[in-house]
Amino acid sequence: MDENGREDPTHTTTDVRELSRWIRGRIGEVDAAVRGKVLEDDAFGMDGSGFSEWSGLSDAEKAQRFSDWLDDEIESTVFTSEFEDKAERHLEHAVERGATDAHRELREHGVDIGDADETLAQDNVQEAVALGVVALAGRIRDEMDDFRGDARQIITDGGLEVSRTQLVSDIVERGEVYKSNATADVAAEVVNQYNTTGQLSSYDRVPEDVEIELNVEPEFVTAGDDKVCEFCQELAQRDWTLEEAQEFHIPRDTHDYCRCRWEVTDVRTLEDL
Repeated sequence: MDENGREDPTHTTTDVRELSRWIRGRIGEVDAAVRGKVLEDDAFGMDGSGFSEWSGLSDAEKAQRFSDWLDDEIESTVFTSEFEDKAERHLEHAVERGATDAHRELREHGVDIGDADETLAQDNVQEAVALGVVALAGRIRDEMDDFRGDARQIITDGGLEVSRTQLVSDIVERGEVYKSNATADVAAEVVNQYNTTGQLSSYDRVPEDVEIELNVEPEFVTAGDDKVCEFCQELAQRDWTLEEAQEFHIPRDTHDYCRCRWEVTDVRTLEDL
């Protein structure tokens, strides 16, 4: 992630960077296993020296065997208990930042709803974090499924007719695409937890006689970032109620590393309306 010259209104860049770095590292370990399988073990028998693990199979069958092996390798390397622990820790930290910012903003508008820890201790907040871990794992798993599909396609499209080194290079090159995608997936879920679970859960604790008017603070407001998409710019022009904000989720396919955030723009009692 190149963040030079970009401010981070959600203060979640470190969480995104550390979690995505760990996931990319695990994908890198899978790449290393691919090199070992193709180059050192010569599982496809590409050097023509004799028997190999998948000798006698058609290219399509070899591709399927490789895909099954790759699936097992990904499962044992990426989707471990450590994945869950790290994802939970970083998503919880994002929620903590969101709740802290929300409580501060409310106090600035004369509304004190107590400590942010009280919001974080709510059952619905803990459940949301757990669901966030599951959702992130599902998206990373989708990326890895696409990676396996690409690798299988490379093999069936003549990949066994080139050198072993070239085959490995082609497969690992596709893996780089999904490393980048994984970083975007992490960023989306971290910021979603900051906004939805951290901030909006805090706003929901405001006494019933107070209405909060919300607005979106997209990146271009704070950093002049030209990567902010038209979709988020349009969201920034809308007026929101708390209920509308809670029901709305920014789609994953917005601009890369979206850090648009909810911000309290006004707090009024119902008597003032």
